[in-house]
Amino acid sequence: MVHSDPIESLAFSSDGRRLVVAGGNTARLLSVADGVEGVTSADGVEGVTLTGHEKPVRSVAFSADGARVVTGSDDQTVRVWRTADGVAERVLHGPDDSVIAVESSGDHREVVATTMKNLWAWQPTDLENMQLLPGDGGSSKSVEISPDGSVVLTGSGYARTWPVIGYGDQKGWPRMGRSGHDAPIDLASFSPDGAQFLTIAKDDKLRIWRMNDGDHPLVLAAKHPLFASFKADGQAVLTVDSAGEVREWPLCTPDSESLTACKDALWRATSFCLSVQQRIERLGSDEEDAKERQRKCREDVAKVR
Repeated sequence: MVHSDPIESLAFSSDGRRLVVAGGNTARLLSVADGVEGVTSADGVEGVTLTGHEKPVRSVAFSADGARVVTGSDDQTVRVWRTADGVAERVLHGPDDSVIAVESSGDHREVVATTMKNLWAWQPTDLENMQLLPGDGGSSKSVEISPDGSVVLTGSGYARTWPVIGYGDQKGWPRMGRSGHDAPIDLASFSPDGAQFLTIAKDDKLRIWRMNDGDHPLVLAAKHPLFASFKADGQAVLTVDSAGEVREWPLCTPDSESLTACKDALWRATSFCLSVQQRIERLGSDEEDAKERQRKCREDVAKVR
């Protein structure tokens, strides 16, 4: 047991050595000991309890350097805590409802939070510049800041990307809104390099979007996905479904280092190659090209079997 109340949210630090869990009106900071199963306290102490919220804490996040934790609560505040001693450095006011999700940028120049209808953004060193970014009328269930700190990604009815305060002459309006799903989006999350992001919804689909190509996502048939995340190398996505099963999806994209492995897996999954006549009729190939492509197809299948 790591918390006295049911856990609402949890997050690991970027180095995987610390864990923050939220439940009730508090959050707890603990260490994950090397070589020990489960969660233990740091240096034999009971961990650090973050106390100050007046209502349940719904969301938590580490800063990239692990020096701070951000929490969002039903008391309509966001708090920034030092992980070294559990002291609250900032109490950020402004949200008009329970804070569903929070995030901190890599250099901690930006804190963002989502409520049922809006996105709120602060620069903790300049609280007068709090920014309210109007939502699309749906609950933003997830929020992330890109690895370079320039873009905020929210997941609600649509996945939306927003420019972060202080970058150029950006005014805080969404750069784009994407869906493609047949149901509202439940989660949107960046790849480690920020070049792609994924979305999941209750339509049994997982979509991988490129930041510079908004109209052609990679679509994966993920049955009842509840959560999804890119692996650390960005070459695959992990999903958890309603049956409690974890699946790994290799990403076959033109610039993927794992493209060869992905293609081999696809060839192993089939023994069918179009006939010469089918290639002529369906693909418009001439006879010579159709014969060559059929030969190459059969060769690729045989190579991996």
